[in-house]
Amino acid sequence: MLEKFCQRITNYIRTKMPNIDDEKAETINFGLLVLFGEGPKLIILVLLAFWLDILFLTFVTLISMFIYRTQGGGFHLYGHIHCFVFSASIFCGTGLLAQAMSNLSMLIQYWIYILIFIFAMIVIDKYAPADTKNIPMIRPKLRKRKRLGSYIAIILLYIFAVLISKNQVISNICILVVFIQSLTMTKPAYIFFKCEYGEGTKQQLNMV
Repeated sequence: MLEKFCQRITNYIRTKMPNIDDEKAETINFGLLVLFGEGPKLIILVLLAFWLDILFLTFVTLISMFIYRTQGGGFHLYGHIHCFVFSASIFCGTGLLAQAMSNLSMLIQYWIYILIFIFAMIVIDKYAPADTKNIPMIRPKLRKRKRLGSYIAIILLYIFAVLISKNQVISNICILVVFIQSLTMTKPAYIFFKCEYGEGTKQQLNMV
């Protein structure tokens, strides 16, 4: 239902702006899906985070996830309730986990940073951008741009976490987001959550 609604809006926009090619239309459609699909859940999530007194940490998690996920993609859960429960657990839980992680020694924390960085680079090289059956990314030019964007997103998050941020909890959030988001792009995660790759990623993995 939501996919058809967003596709109709995209088609209407293209009738009014004939200069929009297929690649731009694909990007517009993806943005509409995020806006209408995630908007209501975002409002509820903010209220939940406020009640738990972790609103700022949740906001940092949201921004960090947005920077990476819009480029790297990842699985989507079917059903708004399941999706919201999972998202709330991630967005609220990451801040709490980052607080606990800050109690570790700096040496251990930075080893975690290094291992996550290596893991994320491997995931991007193999899977990015990880699309879905309902939101495929087939065009080679778009996939190349998204993969490059994924590398840039990770580098930016690491620069902020290691060189700019003076708050260790916030730094840990950025790194944990890199790990969690990278996991959502992997084949085991797709299998576990019963999500199917789109044609673009299938071709990349030689699954077709």
